[in-house]
Amino acid sequence: MSEKNIITKEGLEEVQKELDDRKTTTRTKIADEIEMAREQGDLSENAAYKSSIEENQFNEKRILELEEFIKNAEIVEETTSKNKIGMGSEVKVKNITSDQDQKFELVSPTEADPVQGKISTQSPLGMAMFDKKVGDEFSFKTPSGEQIYKILDIK
Repeated sequence: MSEKNIITKEGLEEVQKELDDRKTTTRTKIADEIEMAREQGDLSENAAYKSSIEENQFNEKRILELEEFIKNAEIVEETTSKNKIGMGSEVKVKNITSDQDQKFELVSPTEADPVQGKISTQSPLGMAMFDKKVGDEFSFKTPSGEQIYKILDIK
């Protein structure tokens, strides 16, 4: 039995968008590249042809992965509660240890993008703040030591 892929509705739409793009735009682009490389003659010594074939194989593999992911996707509803942190919550916290304010959005593991402030509910920070309320303090361990946070706002 396949493992369920927990994802928000928005996240699933992004995965579907990537799949659609790979099946149409990317496939067409690669097919054109292969055709142009074939026209150059001897395929045994044609780097452009080999590169296009490898790109095609990667794209087809990714399409299969995305189709499998979607088949096993389980949409979780984002929390509508502004009182408690849950999936989809936008949270403003104060890192008491470093005296810095930060903003995070809690998302599914497949949607996580720490650079964009999107952290997984299964990450150490995400698990530590899950179900907390405004004013709550919590801590968790990082490679640089224990960090203490305070919840300032939940949207």
